[in-house]
This record gives sequence, C-alpha cells and structure tokens, in this order.
Amino acid sequence: MKMKRRAMCALVMALAMLLTMFSICGTFLSANVYHHVFWYATLYLVGAAVRMHPFGWMERNTVCAPLLVFSVAAAWCSVVGVNLLAWWLGHPVRSPYCFVVDSNKLLAFSTAFFAFLVFNNWRLPQSRFVNTVASTTFGVLLIHAATDGMRKWLWRDFVNVPGAYSMPLPALIGYSVVVMFGVFAVCSALDWLRIRFVERPIFKMFFK
Repeated sequence: MKMKRRAMCALVMALAMLLTMFSICGTFLSANVYHHVFWYATLYLVGAAVRMHPFGWMERNTVCAPLLVFSVAAAWCSVVGVNLLAWWLGHPVRSPYCFVVDSNKLLAFSTAFFAFLVFNNWRLPQSRFVNTVASTTFGVLLIHAATDGMRKWLWRDFVNVPGAYSMPLPALIGYSVVVMFGVFAVCSALDWLRIRFVERPIFKMFFK
C-alpha cells in the first residue's frame, strides 16, 4: 500500500511539474516552452492518470459539468475582457486569445480537461470502430502538424487555405468541412497502417 501511495504521489508531482511548465508558465510568463509533441504526450499522461487513479470528484458529473461550463465561460470572458481592456487603454492588443490559444494555455487546458471528465463519466456503449479511430489520433497530429514543412505544404500549398478565404461563405464552409474530414481520414488511415503492419509485428517480436 505504501509503495502504491508513493508511486501515486510521484505521478501527481510529475504531472504537476509538466502542467506548470507547459500551461501555467506558458500562459502567464510567455515562456517559449510549447511543443506539440511533448504537450500532447503530457495530455496523454494526464488522461491515463485520470483513467487509472481518479480522485472521487472526477467521477461525478454533478461536479465536472458545472466546472466545464465555468471554464468555457471564463475562456469567453477572457477574450472579451482583453478586448475591453485594450479599448479602454487605447492600445491595440496583439492577441485577445492569450489565455485560450494555443492549446497549452490555462483556460484551453481546463476546458479540455473538464470536457474529458464529463465524457469519461458517461457510460457509452463500446464501439470497435471508434476505438480504432481513437488509437490513431496521436499519429494524425504527428503526420499533419508536427513540422513547419508539412504544415506549409499541406495547408498552404496543397489545400490552399489562404486562397479559400475569397470563396463565398457557403462554399467556404463546405470546403472547410471536406478538407477537415479528408485530412483526418487520410492521416488516420496512414497511422492505422503503421500500427497494423509496423508497430504490432515489432511489439510481438519483443513482447511475446
């Protein structure tokens, strides 16, 4: 029991350190510590810790749902508040989304965290298809957005996002939806192939 408690304390301390570095420092100190891969790896660790060792309140939507609503409202108020402050001071603000964007910012993380808890507490039926697609999401991130070169080629050169701004609004909405689902589907299929024909055979080779 003592070993289990020590391991739990070590896990909580490690996650607290990572979240402080990535989220709190990245929000309030403008620290340049954000990196997609390491941040999303941290989120995976947070999700795994919640699934394996949840605190009591994390399993009650009577607590998590109001916290989610509060977090969304706080994110909205932060954007409005920064704009109002800039207007009152008479200085343009570079980004009114400083507490929300990028995904490591504190209010973005809190919204995602409480949304995860709410959906985690719902007892939904299992779906093999959904679980298979979910297993590829980290690969989707790494394929389509891990490098500046890939982002430039995919979003600017291939699907021509800047050129799409000149489309009529209905066409722009339709084009955006098709591109979004198309990119996700192709990247998900590529990562499923990697899991099926590369990862699993290697794992079976070393872990009987």
